[in-house]
Amino acid sequence: MSEILIPYCGVIDSTLESIPQYFNDKEDVFGWEHLKKILKGPAAYLKADKRVYLSKKDRDMLRKYSFAVDELFSTLNEENKQYSEDYCNWLGKQLFNVDPSKGMEVNILLSEYDYRDDILRLITTSAKEFISSIECIYNNDPEQYSSQTIEINRSAWDNLEMIDKGVIELSDLSFDEQESCKMAERLSQVDDKQKIEELLRSTRSNKSLKEIEYKLKDIQNELIKEIDKIAG
Repeated sequence: MSEILIPYCGVIDSTLESIPQYFNDKEDVFGWEHLKKILKGPAAYLKADKRVYLSKKDRDMLRKYSFAVDELFSTLNEENKQYSEDYCNWLGKQLFNVDPSKGMEVNILLSEYDYRDDILRLITTSAKEFISSIECIYNNDPEQYSSQTIEINRSAWDNLEMIDKGVIELSDLSFDEQESCKMAERLSQVDDKQKIEELLRSTRSNKSLKEIEYKLKDIQNELIKEIDKIAG
């Protein structure tokens, strides 16, 4: 039995450790399938050749955990698009004095990830650095149409950092680079922490992720007790 329980406990430990690391690693944070693979790892022990070594309590706890993981991804599918749109609409109003009565609107595009990934990035971090472009339409009347689109990429944030450190001057950049850098600076000055917390409170996804962590910790504690009994 210990030959199954100890590796199983290791998988639980690894999953618990990977969740915060996964969200804090901006180079590999938003892979939909990657997250699913991490969270579904423990469910392998529901297979017949392994579950026979688990107690009824262990099996029940693991089934509830597995159901919670499936529920999380189902919920993300339902909530992500609206969540992203709400955040971007709010952010546009922080950047510009939007007056719809005068034909004004702001369109913010996030970098090219699947929509279902957008909520993943917002669960634990701000999406500001993942904005690819901002379009401000000053007048949407076809006869007086006026707009400005600013592309924002990684170099805009890098240039802003170098300017802050005195390595380069804004005037060293091209016009488009200057516009991108100025927008990156404006974005950096927007405090979105409270707004993100407000949005998260209205979603089931954030709650589901926390419940998954709690379930994993309960499983971990129960396994430790059983392993200690065997060792004792």
